[in-house]
Amino acid sequence: TAKRCKNINGSGYFKDGTALPSRRSFITSLLGKVPPYNTNNSQHKEKRTKIVHYSPDTVFDVVADVGNYQNFLPYIINSKVLTPKKRIREGVMGFDAQVEVGCSILSDRFRSKVELHDHKQQHSNGTSQIVAQCTESSVVDKMHTVWTFIPKGDNVTEVVFEV
Repeated sequence: TAKRCKNINGSGYFKDGTALPSRRSFITSLLGKVPPYNTNNSQHKEKRTKIVHYSPDTVFDVVADVGNYQNFLPYIINSKVLTPKKRIREGVMGFDAQVEVGCSILSDRFRSKVELHDHKQQHSNGTSQIVAQCTESSVVDKMHTVWTFIPKGDNVTEVVFEV
């Protein structure tokens, strides 16, 4: 896989000089407009699917870069990895992370257990996943997110986001 070198504004380049995609525009385009929250139901579920013209490894690396979320995601005030990555089981690395989300005077911190499921070990079709389970928040009782990256050809990935 290609290694990237970051520049001052958090974007990056592959070793061959090819620019990485704009992280903010990638994530924002995937999430799109969020429909109004259903106040009659205590559980709210979202599922978004998008085809992007980047390799699964590139998209996986962008989403796995939790420590830099505040540099490229809207409404993220702070983000940090709390524990070093460690092997949980064959093909799965894990770490704890904290993300602070806010707008104006409203904010909350979410602490999550994050699992990186390596496509080379997990699935014969090359599918990889990032799973995060919220373990601490003052606003939500339960939050579980799953990012799935499905190769669809040369530098084409189907991204499925579920929360």
